[in-house]
Amino acid sequence: MNREDMEEELSKHLEGKRYLIVLDDIWNKEVWDDLKAAFPDEKNGSRIIFTTRFKDVALHADPRSPPYEPCLLNEENSWELLSRKAFPGLNAMASLPPWSKELGNQILKKCGGLPLAIVVLGGLLSRKEATYSEWLKFVQSLQWQLTKDPAKCADILKLSYQELPFYLKSCFLYIGLFPEDFEISARRLIMLWVAEGFVQPRGEEQLEDVAEDYLEELIGRSMIQAATRKSNGRIKTIRTLQGLSVGETSCIEQGLNKLSNLRELGLFGQLLMHEEALGFKKKLIDVEDFPPNLTELCLQSSFLMEDPMKKLEKLQNLRVLRLKESSYVGKEMVCSSGGFPQLHFLKLSRLNSVQRWRIEEGAMCNLRQLEIVECKLLKIVPRGLWPVTSLHNLKLGFLPLGI
Repeated sequence: MNREDMEEELSKHLEGKRYLIVLDDIWNKEVWDDLKAAFPDEKNGSRIIFTTRFKDVALHADPRSPPYEPCLLNEENSWELLSRKAFPGLNAMASLPPWSKELGNQILKKCGGLPLAIVVLGGLLSRKEATYSEWLKFVQSLQWQLTKDPAKCADILKLSYQELPFYLKSCFLYIGLFPEDFEISARRLIMLWVAEGFVQPRGEEQLEDVAEDYLEELIGRSMIQAATRKSNGRIKTIRTLQGLSVGETSCIEQGLNKLSNLRELGLFGQLLMHEEALGFKKKLIDVEDFPPNLTELCLQSSFLMEDPMKKLEKLQNLRVLRLKESSYVGKEMVCSSGGFPQLHFLKLSRLNSVQRWRIEEGAMCNLRQLEIVECKLLKIVPRGLWPVTSLHNLKLGFLPLGI
């Protein structure tokens, strides 16, 4: 269902009923304004409760009722939260080591009842050996006092980062490229980690399987959260524990050629062409201006005046390339020998008009994943692809194989 149909269906389902609705993490006033129409108000005692980080959002929803602001955790609840995080495999409080309460209380004094601090430190303790000496060393390393100042959480996050093994640090920092509170596909994140070279080989295991273990370890350390899981228990999407975004840059206005250090770029609904193409005098977007250090590029709903494969070969650091729902005036795409030496992931989706794709030997020699979806005129996968020995994930939209 689309959004309007879903709102109508929900409203009909609730009509005439007395209900309690709980919504978690409403970020702004507009979100609430869009949602409230789906909940019929029949003055029958129905209630809606939602959580938010922002007091003005709560007051906007109901100016007559003061919002409930949770207090800091008391000693008992603080210890319960810390023990659950530090000893995730133990269900009964009685089975905890006898020394854990003594040292745990020393840790909790520095947390000041703040749940985030307790969760992060508990995640750190869960990765340490459950002995008195290891916990004592950990307690002695805590030099700060949180009291009631939430800004001190930066000290906790810094400590958590410093405690990460080297192979997780780059993976964790990479998540900061995404917007705050953004739900990230685990599959996409794993693919990007592998493409960036963050994942260390481990015997005969596939790098993607090793990266999935990295993801589980970060979740176990309470550095990120598993937002959703698949039916088999594997991670589907993740969300950062606290805003780590380094921000986004709008670069069409600024000029692509001025952003020489840009690593990731997405263009939507753009016309890519040379200055003289089709007689236009105004230069819109020239592929030649793309920053040379790009590692990820997505062209979506764009109109391509030239063979995108041929023009993008100059991006020697490119590891991820997506061409989605775009039109190209030509009928053939060509990948030259030696082109895309670092490319790990390539997705072609709904490319109109492309009928042939020629790959010369030696092109895309490190390709690991290839997806071709709904390219209806592209009849065969080029035979030049098959010498690629690193390819282990191939998704074809019912295309016959080239020979």
